[in-house]
Amino acid sequence: MPVARRRLLVTGIVVLAVAGGGWYYLTGHEERAAGGHDPTKNPILQPSVPQAVQSVYNRVSVRDAQGACLLLGPTAQAEFARDHGAADCPQAVLGVKVTDPSSYGNPRLGDVASGGTQATVSSCELQTTAGDPLTAAGDPLGTFVLQRMPGGWQITHLTREPPCPPGG
Repeated sequence: MPVARRRLLVTGIVVLAVAGGGWYYLTGHEERAAGGHDPTKNPILQPSVPQAVQSVYNRVSVRDAQGACLLLGPTAQAEFARDHGAADCPQAVLGVKVTDPSSYGNPRLGDVASGGTQATVSSCELQTTAGDPLTAAGDPLGTFVLQRMPGGWQITHLTREPPCPPGG
């Protein structure tokens, strides 16, 4: 191989290595190294309103505070923490009383009007798979407001609601 081609090949390899390193550094290597997903920049979206709400209850039922909070947008995280008197969303999740994790983690939703770009779900309307009010399995989380985004549904607000009526 002539010397000029060899130099060109080595130069090309060095340029690719530098470009790759620059890309890695400039695109959030700290977040990847920490195994992270920054929910304040990009909350996890769900394909449907029921799945979004069920996913939060499921994560809370197994005490996965980080997982539950990753499903909430930044405003919903702050509201949830504030309404539960906690410093942050994960602490609020760990403070939720769950008496029957199996039933609590798989709530049934009634009809949800989600044909547009926004949906609202009251925790008082949720039921266990046995048809009992979800409040029999643990604390209600509040009123969920969801917004349709490109790629799925995001929980944009989660606020405390008045106590659920008996049987709800």
